[in-house]
Amino acid sequence: MDGRFGRSEYLCFLDLETLEGTCEENTLRDGQGGVGIQLAQNLVRRGVKAVITGRVGPNAADVLDAAGIPVYSAEGQTVKQAGEGLRQGLLTQIGI
Repeated sequence: MDGRFGRSEYLCFLDLETLEGTCEENTLRDGQGGVGIQLAQNLVRRGVKAVITGRVGPNAADVLDAAGIPVYSAEGQTVKQAGEGLRQGLLTQIGI
């Protein structure tokens, strides 16, 4: 799992009941600026229920918070480990 929210190479979307999902390239990662905000806005539009990452910038965090999407830390874990940790309530929520 990449520790950088907006600059992560890939985005993975999991169903927490089955831990099955898909990953796709983060096409925003090489942008000049504001990629975290743009990514957060895209995730809001996609209807995600939670974000798991290493670190998220304050502006992107504000977008997610305004949409009621909690952000959890799972730096150093695999996507499957992080999904399982969220499902079991073991991840630490990142405060704003």
